[in-house]
Amino acid sequence: MIFSCKRLQCLAFTILFICIISFAGCELAAWDCPECGRTGNTDNYCGGCGYQAPRKDGVEEAELDSSPGKEITYQAEKETNFSIIRVTAAIQNGKITDCRIVSKAKMEGSDFLTDEICMAWEKSIIKNQTAETDTITGATLQFSSAAVREAVEDILAQAKSAESTQKVSDITDLSEQLAAAEARIAELTKQLEEATAANNTNGNAKKQLAAGDIITFGHYEQDDNIANGKEKIEWIVLDYNEKEHKALLLSKYGLDVQRYNNDNSGVTWETSTIRGWLNKEFYQEAFDKKEQSVIQSTSVNNNQNQGYSGWNSRGGKNTWDKIFLLSYMEANRYLGVTIGIDNVAARISATTYVLQRGAYQNSNYKTEDGDAAWWWWLRSPGIDQFSAASVDYDGSLDRYSIYFGNGCVRPALWVNLESDLF
Repeated sequence: MIFSCKRLQCLAFTILFICIISFAGCELAAWDCPECGRTGNTDNYCGGCGYQAPRKDGVEEAELDSSPGKEITYQAEKETNFSIIRVTAAIQNGKITDCRIVSKAKMEGSDFLTDEICMAWEKSIIKNQTAETDTITGATLQFSSAAVREAVEDILAQAKSAESTQKVSDITDLSEQLAAAEARIAELTKQLEEATAANNTNGNAKKQLAAGDIITFGHYEQDDNIANGKEKIEWIVLDYNEKEHKALLLSKYGLDVQRYNNDNSGVTWETSTIRGWLNKEFYQEAFDKKEQSVIQSTSVNNNQNQGYSGWNSRGGKNTWDKIFLLSYMEANRYLGVTIGIDNVAARISATTYVLQRGAYQNSNYKTEDGDAAWWWWLRSPGIDQFSAASVDYDGSLDRYSIYFGNGCVRPALWVNLESDLF
């Protein structure tokens, strides 16, 4: 499972957006102004005198939430020889959206700031977004003008500082959210990998297969107890095509007992009854629809060179099959089968089901697992068209009459490993 940076950012910004919306929904509780006594104030400053709303936690105004788009109120106070001047300004997205100037005389008659002058200053500051006020006040009020200018500059500095602080806070929050998201994704990825391995249909680990590996695929009666259902079929991987991601499988045990042909007339693999049985009865009995879908139709080579050269018998036409038997050359290539030489690797044991159906076993020859050995059919012809090649009890090449009824069947097939069955 792969998650892109964009997806992580979307997750983080979604969480951040929720936080911003939550803060934006907060409102100040009504408060009474300690300066002028006005009651029921709900804004950040008094509607009567412009006094800044008291903070319960004592945090400076510059630390108020300055999320993008939110209007924040700041206040600065300056003192001259004649009066105390308080400037309150609301700033949104870096611009002054409202301004209120209140002057309180130190002594009676010392305050030259009339309401008209204050209102003119307020409008000028909002309109021009500047602290320069001399053009309105004139030189006669230079001390007050300087105080107002300094107060506005302080407010703008507070807003800029709060904006920077908020950006740092946002980055920190985003980093924490991303770290948490990455940790959660890593946890989910690990769980998915573990679940994928544990829930593989046949219990076969998803891996690159190699010759000699044993996997399970399909089901067939093997313990001769129909009441407990069919058993899983074990297969030996004979060949693995990494480029096409497919594998050649051969049953580990003899799964049934059949004649090569049901009458004693000369045949080839193309016309044999064992070929028909493998691709109809066995195919339908051993595999469900999904399993059948991953078994590949294979071009089966039946040229004469696939048989034993010393017998000089024809193999017949090539065929297309889902299930087939190995030729002599394939048995020689993958299992080392040859005439007259014992070969333990090519010996097989058969199932209880096969034993009950009349297959022969020879306890004088043992498999690699120490079980009594059985002989099994190949698809290549024997010495003539009335016999077929086989692998004998000792693991060497032999041949039996096509009508002989106790030969073990060891199916082979190619499967597509792209399926989730493997």
